[in-house]
Amino acid sequence: MSPSLINAARHGDFEEAIEALKNPDSINETSYHGLNALQVAMVNFHTELGLFLIENSDISVFHQDDMGRDALDIAFICSNNALGDLIYDKWNMERALKIANKKEGTTSIHPRPK
Repeated sequence: MSPSLINAARHGDFEEAIEALKNPDSINETSYHGLNALQVAMVNFHTELGLFLIENSDISVFHQDDMGRDALDIAFICSNNALGDLIYDKWNMERALKIANKKEGTTSIHPRPK
């Protein structure tokens, strides 16, 4: 059976994640409920694997699951401050790049929780 990034995220399996990332399409895998591997890692409390995915892949922090929740939403639902802060920074950086590419004048970002 070929390695699955979703399965790796579900079980916190770094070896399987590394193998799965060798296939560029694995980054687009989603669970039955539409969560990407970063979101699956968070809901299964695999913070270290989530950090690995953010730092070593092009996984989207904008991806929304079937309920419309993105990675930042799920980080705060799961009270994962370590990932929440990193996702927040990446979210804003990617959003700024999208805006710069579209040459828009304003931004719409997630407010940082107090």
